[in-house]
Amino acid sequence: RLDPSSTTTISTPMHLVGTTMRNEGAMSTSSDITISGDALSRFDSLGTLTVGTGTMLHFVIQVNNSGTITVSDSAFAYFFGEMTSIDTGELVTTATSAVVLQGSKAFMAKVSGAGTLRGNANSEIHLDRAVVTTGVVV
Repeated sequence: RLDPSSTTTISTPMHLVGTTMRNEGAMSTSSDITISGDALSRFDSLGTLTVGTGTMLHFVIQVNNSGTITVSDSAFAYFFGEMTSIDTGELVTTATSAVVLQGSKAFMAKVSGAGTLRGNANSEIHLDRAVVTTGVVV
């Protein structure tokens, strides 16, 4: 658990086993990483998560976001597991960034920025009553 007043940078891959990784502070990436886990593991983000400039973040577990996930310039965030970003959750892209759903489901309420939200084969993007101000490619 990353406390609300904490700041951390992730620079190495992680594999969770029967664990919930919980971000309540400010988390960022500084290199290409993968966060994976077994069927009982998930990532909960209530704080801020920033995918660093020019990096790739691969989530191979379920992600629940009620904070803000920002994908910086020339960065990519890949979701291979279900992604839920509802209520206060927001996904922010920049002009040269993209969020890619890779055969997964996403439930989102707010997507903004100048980047791209892309659903590849066998992906579902649910934007029920969503505020979307970014490009969506399916």
